[in-house]
Amino acid sequence: MALRTRWLVVGAVVVISLLYPFLKTGKENQPTETDLRVDRLALLHQREGEAGARMVALTERDSGAIPAAGNAVAGIPTIRFRGFPANATAPIASEVIHRLWQQLGTTDSAARVTLLIYNAAEFRRDRIWTYGGAYISLGADGPTCVAMISGGVVADGSVWVGKEGVEQVLAPCALLAGFGAPGPSISQWLVNTRYAGAASIAWLGRNKSFIDGQGAPPWMGAWQRDMAEPTSGLASISILTRQVAGLLSPPYELGAYGLRCTEGYFPSCRRGILDSTAISRTMGGLPSDLTFSWSLMDRPTGWTLTTPMPPGESWLSDLIRDQGRDKFAQFWKSSAPFEQAFQNAFGEDLGAWTQRWSVRQWENSWSEKYRGSPRILGATMEPSWPLLALGWTGVLVLLTALVAQRRQIT
Repeated sequence: MALRTRWLVVGAVVVISLLYPFLKTGKENQPTETDLRVDRLALLHQREGEAGARMVALTERDSGAIPAAGNAVAGIPTIRFRGFPANATAPIASEVIHRLWQQLGTTDSAARVTLLIYNAAEFRRDRIWTYGGAYISLGADGPTCVAMISGGVVADGSVWVGKEGVEQVLAPCALLAGFGAPGPSISQWLVNTRYAGAASIAWLGRNKSFIDGQGAPPWMGAWQRDMAEPTSGLASISILTRQVAGLLSPPYELGAYGLRCTEGYFPSCRRGILDSTAISRTMGGLPSDLTFSWSLMDRPTGWTLTTPMPPGESWLSDLIRDQGRDKFAQFWKSSAPFEQAFQNAFGEDLGAWTQRWSVRQWENSWSEKYRGSPRILGATMEPSWPLLALGWTGVLVLLTALVAQRRQIT
C-alpha cells in the first residue's frame, strides 16, 4: 500500500510538471531578463568556485606541502603554518594530533607526517572553495603525508581549525603512520581512488558496534550541479519533480554496483570497491598525489545508474575495526593482488565482506531511515501497476483536452 501511494504521488508530480507549460500563458512562461542574468551569474559563480578550489589545492601543494614534506620527521606530526605570524599556535589541531598518535601507539619509523594550516583569508572565501586533503608521497625512503586544511585567526590570536576537519585530513596519514607503506596492489588502489575510502579515523578509539559515516550511504552519490543553482520557471519545476521522485523512488543514487551489492551480488561489491572510474572522471587533470575532496571535483554531466560510485570514506576504517589491526596489517603489506591479499588476510571474499558492510551502512543511513524505498533490481511490475498507468494516462489525456479547449475559447 505504501509503495502504491508513493507511485501515485510521483505520477501526480510528473503530470503537473508536464501540464505546467500549457496552464500558463506564453508571456508568463518566458523567464525575464533578470531571471536569465541571475542564472548566468550563478553558473559563473559555481565555476569560479570550482576553479578556485583547484587553484588553492595546487598552490598549497606546490608552495606549502612539498616544502613541508622535505622537512617532515618521523614520530608525532609537526604543525606548519602558511600566511600566519611566526609564533602562531593551533590548540585544537595540537590536541587532535596528540590524541590520535597516542591511540596509534607504536608508529612506523619511516613514516613522516606534517599538518599544514594555511590562511583562508588569503583567498576570497566568498567566491571560491578551499581545499582540505593531503599530499602523499610513497617514496623509497618511506611514506610522507602532509595534511592540508584552512584556518583563521580568532580573538585570542590563535589559529582556529575544525576538529572534525583535522581528523579527516589526517586520516590517510594515520594509516601510513600506523601500518607503514602499503604493498604494491594496495598502493595502486589507494592512488587510483585518491584515498577516498580512507578518510575516517574511527578505527582509533571506536569499537565494532559504532556506525561510522554520520548517516551517509555506503557509496558516495553523484553531485548534481543544478541542485545548487538558483533557477526559475520550468527549470525549478523540473528540479522539484526530480527531488520528490528521488525521495519516493528506490535508492538509485548508490549506482548499479552499490545497489546490486546491497542485494547480495558479490561481483558488484568487488567492482564497487575496485573501480576508480568515478574518481578519475571527477578529478581529472590534478596530480595523483592529492587525496580526494568534493571541492576538487570537476562536476561532469551524464551521471547515470551505471556510473560506479566510490565507496564511502569509512570503508578501510570499518575493515580495521571489524577484522583487527593484525589481520589488516597483513592485508596492507601484502604483495599479492588486491582481492587475493584480502582473501589471504581475512579468510573471506572481498565481495562477501563488502556486501555485509554495505547493508549495515545502508540500513543505518539517513536515506533508508527517512525514505525507506525498496531496492528494486531489473524489470519488476506488480499486477496493479498497469491499471495505475492506464488511469494516469487517461487523466493526462483528459486534462490536455480541457486545456486545449480552454485555449480555443480564449
